Amino acid sequence: MWIALGVLGGLAAAVAGAGWWAPVGMALATVFVVVAEPGTARLGSSRSGVPDGRAPGYGDSRDGDDGTEPGVERGDAVPGGRAAAGVMARPGLARLVDGFGRAARLAIVVLAASTFAAYLVPDHRPAAAVLVVAAVAVADVAGVRLDAYWRRWVGGLLLLAAAAFVAVCLGVSPAPSPVAEPLGGDTPWGVLGGVLSAAAVFVPVLRGRSRRTVVMGAVAALGVAVAALYQLGPLRLGLSTTSLRDTFAAADAQALAPALGAVVTLACLPAALTAFGAASERAHPSRITAVVVPAAVAAIPAALLAPAAAVTVAAMLALAEFAARAAAGPRGPRQVAVVVTAVLLFGGLLTRL
Repeated sequence: MWIALGVLGGLAAAVAGAGWWAPVGMALATVFVVVAEPGTARLGSSRSGVPDGRAPGYGDSRDGDDGTEPGVERGDAVPGGRAAAGVMARPGLARLVDGFGRAARLAIVVLAASTFAAYLVPDHRPAAAVLVVAAVAVADVAGVRLDAYWRRWVGGLLLLAAAAFVAVCLGVSPAPSPVAEPLGGDTPWGVLGGVLSAAAVFVPVLRGRSRRTVVMGAVAALGVAVAALYQLGPLRLGLSTTSLRDTFAAADAQALAPALGAVVTLACLPAALTAFGAASERAHPSRITAVVVPAAVAAIPAALLAPAAAVTVAAMLALAEFAARAAAGPRGPRQVAVVVTAVLLFGGLLTRL
């Protein structure tokens, strides 16, 4: 769900920076997430053995969509497990990492709301985005959850939709379009900056999943990106707010617009619900306060930010969380690599602002 959301809302931003090199950036994001979270687990809140004050992202029971049952480990260790122990020993760092984690997940809510409104209610995007945030908050208060069974169904349907999209795009010859270069021209530094920015855009939607889900989702996202680039070219795709809808139009497949609307709903609403649950869980002793405050915080940027801007903010916060968590833990080659790479990806984002 999160990965599909990243494609819907973030593909145009990635292509705007990297052009034809955007798939390389997506592959780099996959490698970074797999290295930074080597043993992704899905641990229940009460059974994980991680203190209640832990930062979200250490196996949060409501963060992710890989269908793994709470309490079942996947991989060798909890992501950032040793780092989590180091952070918990220092309350100041724990609060910092926790703050970055909750903000990163609220940014996913903002991205989901903005993307949903841009695709389905473009003429009233700000109001529709705020309504999405409000609906997600009400659903969270009502106890609506997506269990493993429904996550598997949603993920399977989104994979089928990705395969159908690729088939439609590759089955129709692309219309002639201007030849475009990545922003920054064809200089090595321009290409490198574009690849780094494209990678950063997909980090927030790839993280927090099992390794199998990351790889499968990344392969599907790469297929969709290549098909969309083939059909629209980097210039038109990079300038498109609703890239996949415009790709259907270029492929003369407007009749499939209702199906695309269903895919947008399947990707955005469950992603917003799971991200909001992860951000609000144990945020305040009062359950109402823990829901109302995050909803109010998310509603304002959801109304103001287009998907490209929302995914940029989400990427910055996710990279900040990765760097803070790795820097706070025990020193080692992997932690150093995570911090350095996160800083480079952040720098790539800044070159595109």
